[in-house]
Formats: sequence, structure tokens, C-alpha cells
Amino acid sequence: MNDSKLVSKDDCGVFAILKKKHAKKISNQVAVDGIECVRFRGSKFGAGFASFNLENSNQEFLLSIFVENENTFDEIKDILNGYNFSIHDIKSKKITASELSLDISLIVKTSDSVKLSNVVNQINYKFSIPNYRARIYSSGNYVNVYKDIGYPSDVARSTGLIDSNSSADLWIAHTRQPTNSPSSSAIWCHPFSNSNTAIVHNGDISSFGSNMNFLQYRGVTNLVGTDSEVIAFIVDYLARIENLSMEDIGLILSNPYDRFLYRLGDEKTNYIRNLLYHYRGAELDGPFTIFIGYSDGDDVYLLAVIDRSKFRPVVIGEDEDNIYMASEECQIRMLSPKANIWTPQPGRFVFASMNKGIIESGRDSNIIDSVKSSDLIEIDSSHNSSANIIDSNKLSSYELNTHIKSILSSGPKSINLMNVSGQRYLGVNLPKNSELNIYGTPGNCLANFNKGTNINVYGSAEDNVADTMYEGKIKIHGNTRDVIGYALQGGQIFVRGNVGNRAFILMREYEESRPVVIVGNRADDYFCEYMSGGLALVLGIDSLDSSKSEQLVGNFLATGMLRGLIYIRGKVDSDSIGLNPPREDIINYLSYMNYKGIIDDQLFEKLSIASDINLNILKLELSEQAFESINKLFSSKYSVNLDIEYRKLDDSDLELLNPYLKEFTSDFNISNDILNKLVNSDYTIIKSIDKFNDSKVPKVTVVEE
Repeated sequence: MNDSKLVSKDDCGVFAILKKKHAKKISNQVAVDGIECVRFRGSKFGAGFASFNLENSNQEFLLSIFVENENTFDEIKDILNGYNFSIHDIKSKKITASELSLDISLIVKTSDSVKLSNVVNQINYKFSIPNYRARIYSSGNYVNVYKDIGYPSDVARSTGLIDSNSSADLWIAHTRQPTNSPSSSAIWCHPFSNSNTAIVHNGDISSFGSNMNFLQYRGVTNLVGTDSEVIAFIVDYLARIENLSMEDIGLILSNPYDRFLYRLGDEKTNYIRNLLYHYRGAELDGPFTIFIGYSDGDDVYLLAVIDRSKFRPVVIGEDEDNIYMASEECQIRMLSPKANIWTPQPGRFVFASMNKGIIESGRDSNIIDSVKSSDLIEIDSSHNSSANIIDSNKLSSYELNTHIKSILSSGPKSINLMNVSGQRYLGVNLPKNSELNIYGTPGNCLANFNKGTNINVYGSAEDNVADTMYEGKIKIHGNTRDVIGYALQGGQIFVRGNVGNRAFILMREYEESRPVVIVGNRADDYFCEYMSGGLALVLGIDSLDSSKSEQLVGNFLATGMLRGLIYIRGKVDSDSIGLNPPREDIINYLSYMNYKGIIDDQLFEKLSIASDINLNILKLELSEQAFESINKLFSSKYSVNLDIEYRKLDDSDLELLNPYLKEFTSDFNISNDILNKLVNSDYTIIKSIDKFNDSKVPKVTVVEE
């Protein structure tokens, strides 16, 4: 889908697809389609692909080289011949005009991969000073890289990828929006590769300086200088030189929050801490999503690494034959409508191999969509048969939105949008009381600034749903990704499935406008951060009958909350609520207080082994003098401003919640039996004890008996 008239300058787009052991190889056209459909995330300044094939010869290395002219290439050949390497199958082609306009590939036959790697490093260093005259950008025996200036489909043509009709066990792909490197040459385009490692990256690596030092200290000096490239060289070093497993590499790169490691148990916690300390220069920081392809000759691996705040989008998919990773859900749905799709948690990694499938899912349990594409037409014929119909297939965001506004120009109407696949800005600036029924996967910024449009999504939605919404109702039958309901100040948002990170941050009340949001399953980190009013519920319907107790929210719930009410079914760990000092810091200071005689041995023992411990609990357990001592230490960074209860719903709760729970269950055809279980469950109830909190609650506007 090409948007020529409406372009959103987003971050880069990434895509990966890995076949399972029994499945057939993946064609190059699948890789091109998977990244081309989000070309608007990038720009004309570069794109690229990397393919991996396990059955390639373990002694024949494909070298891909950008050079300024044939004379420079002759110099490189002389160096390779000087080391007695056997060279054959030399191919040359022109690429997009730049200082390095020739793309040359050749086969080097050798049994000494270490020697070849050292020579490649020497060549790259030699031809980079004072200016780049050449660059060996790929040198593996199981990987092939294609990259150039242009959009993905343009690069597929200029590099000969499309004409090759090639297939592979694994593809990774990238469309580029340059931030930290020039846009004038293909050497700065993704993928970046070293030996049998290749990566694509969306985001920025703020730890770039320490990562460079890590590599330079170990003799790697031939980098072009981008923050993305260091990732490929770090992974190659850790895997090929240090012989670390890909799981350990994922742990190092993701750099998980130390404050939550204790949840894994002492043995695992100590192992991770020792690993991170030993390879501390390799830890990554910043906003990033990284896809890494790697082969050791026995298997082909795919690793996704997510920063611990999850500032860049990523979704994971799986069907019978393939494993998918992508920036946006539409990339996966286009190729596999019935795939299970989930979002990994912040600071986690997803790891899969061709032979073993998904090894690490990126969350404690796989979260999948509640609606399949096969259900959608059936829902349409039975529910919205009188609405206007628009087939969204192959329409750009601009074309589709123009068509919608044309239909609604004479007044409110109902429109069915069929075959929606990633189109953005749907439901923006539409007439009050109009209705959109969306079948498929709408893209970013659905219903932003909504002032009264009703929207039903029979599927899942991408990031940034209902930003600064004032009025109206949104029902989503699947899941939503990150940052839904930012600065929401009115209307209702019902999500049958899950919501991602930073859902409903800065949600607020304004005069008589008070929003209501209900999440049918679970929410990730930073739910209702800086909440200033309204009502929020997380119900965990899919785990109602589960014998395993699963927390329905991530970390940093209600951080900075000032007003409003939050109900989370089940128990929420206290260290997941707000921004509290790390558990270890609290216990260390309690130990000091015990040593000084401020608290006695019995109280210290009780608090040190408690499953939950934070400033709110300490305020209740400690004497006024003791609490003042510990609060003085932490108050500049952490605060005590939340009233937290864990209990059954009382009469006042039921008076408030029952109308909304009935409306929610009716909207999604959820049985009365489930409704009764929800009403009779225990909840974690959170409100602010800030002096401005007047305990206002939303008014009931719609009641369905």
C-alpha cells in the first residue's frame, strides 16, 4: 500500500519471517511484500533484505562489496589472492548513484573462517581512510544481503533480488528513516552484517559510545559509525568468539530492569546479573526494536530484542508453517490472516529457530488475538447489512479517508470498511453520531481527536488509538497495541482483548466529561500513567477459569496518578504499582535501620520476607519516626500518593460498575455466567490520595439490562 499524498514520518519499518522445519522455503516476494506494505514508515533513503539458507556450503563464503570503481575492486582481489583464497563466481552490477556505485559479489572458498574474517576487517579498515572507496558489507557462508538507496520494492529491483527468484529459510527486511547517519550511500542502509549475523533495527541506540568501546577494546575497528551497525558486530562477537547462546545474547542486549529480576528466583537472578556485569559494555539502551538473523551451520535463528520501555512497536506472529516479526500487525495479517499474534513485553526478547520453533515468546504466556479474519464477513452480514460499504483493499490512507468523508459529507451515516489493512487516520474529524464498522486491521491513529463518532473494529488495532478523544464510543473486538487513549477526556473505549504499553496515560476529566475504559483481558506496562480522572477496568476474562494466578497488568501501573478510579481483577504486586524504590534498596535500608535499633529484629524479618513491599506498605508498618527516616531518603524520586485495596466489590462499587459491565458483556456477546464471575471476583482497587482527588466517578450514560 503506497501513500503518495499522505506520508507519516515515522521511525523505520522492520520485518522478519522464519520457516519451520517441516515447511517449504520462503520466496523473496514474501519478504518484499512484508516490508513494502509499511514503506511509509521509511523513506527513499534506503531499504534492504537479508536471506539465510542452512544448506549452503560451509566452506564457500559470499562476499558482497560496494566499490567506487573496477580499479578499487582489483586492489581488493589482490589482497584476497595474497592470502591464497580461492575466488570465483564474480558478479557486478550498478546500484543507485552514489560515491560507491558498484555492487560486486564473489565466492571465497576457504576452510579458515577466522582468517577470512580478519582479512575482511583489514580490507574494510584500509578502504575507509580517508574516505570510503569500498566496503565489504556481507561475508557469511549462510547469509546474503541486498541493500541500496530507495524504497523496498525499488531496492529489490536494483539489487536483482526480484529477478533472482530466490527463496530462503529466513528473511529479515528494513525500510529506512535515517536519524543518526547520512543518507547518501548504501553503506549506511540496513541490514548490517558480519560473518553469519545480520540485523535490522528501528530506533536509536543511546549506549552507542559504550558499545563502540566494547568492540574497539576487542579489536573491532572497521565500523562505518552508525548506532545500528554496532549491534551486528556485538552479536557476531558474542556468538562466534564468546560462544554464547542466543538466549544469553538476548538477555545482554535487552538489558532488563534489575529491580524486577528477583521475581525469577535467586539462581536465575544471580546468573543474569553476572552475565550483564561481565558483558556490561554490550548492553543496549535507548528506544529500539531489533531483529537478528544468525546461523551456526546447524540451525537458523531469529531473535527479536525489545527495549525495556518499549518505545518502538513490534508484534510477533505464528502459524502452522512460519514465525513472523514485524513493526505492524498488517504486515503479518496480509501474509497469514489466521496467524496467532501477540506483543512481547518491554525489556524482553523473542527467540525462535527453524528446527525448534518458538523458544522464548517474549512474555510469560502467549497472548493471541480473540478474533480471526475468517469471522469478519459473517459478522458483517448479520450486524451491519444496511451500512454503506467500502472495499479498502489497495486503497491508500489518503484515498480511503477521502472516500469516507465524501460519503459522510451530507450528514451522519454508517459505513462498513472491508479489508482494512494498516490504513491510518481512520475516524479522524468525522461528523458526530456517524459510525464506522471496520473489518481488518486499522493502522496508527484510529479515531484521534474523536468528537462523537462511534467505531467498531472487528479485529485488532495498531498504536495510538483515540489520542485526545472527547466523545463517542470505540469497541475493539481484538487487541490494541501501544498508547491507546492518550489524554482521553471523554467517551467510552471497550477492548475485548489486550492493550499494550502506556494505555490511557494522561486520561483526564474535564467538567462533566469523564471517560470510561474497559479492557477485557490484560494490559501491559504504564497503564493509566498520570491519570487525572475517569474510570478504568481490567477484567482478565480469558483467565477467569484458570487455576494459575496471572497478574493482569504490567509494571508501573498508575504512576503519577492524581484522580480517578482503577479496578484490576485479581491481585497486583505492590512493586508493580506506581514508581517505588527497588525492593533491594528498601531491604538494604531496613537492614541499616535494624542495625541502628530503629526497628526491631521481628519487624525486620517480617518485612524482608514479605512478597510485597513498597513505601505505601512501610507507611502502615513502621512507626512515624521510622517511616520518616526511610521516606526522607526516597521521597525526592519516589512518592506515596496511592490508596490501594484488594477486596471484593462492595455495594458502592457495584452501583458504579454494574451498568458498564453489563454494557461491555452485551457489546461482545459475553455470557451472564461470566458477568456473574466478574462481579463476584476480588479486585485491586486504586485511587489517588492526592488532595485534589474529589472521588468523582463517571456518570452512567448507557444502561443495558
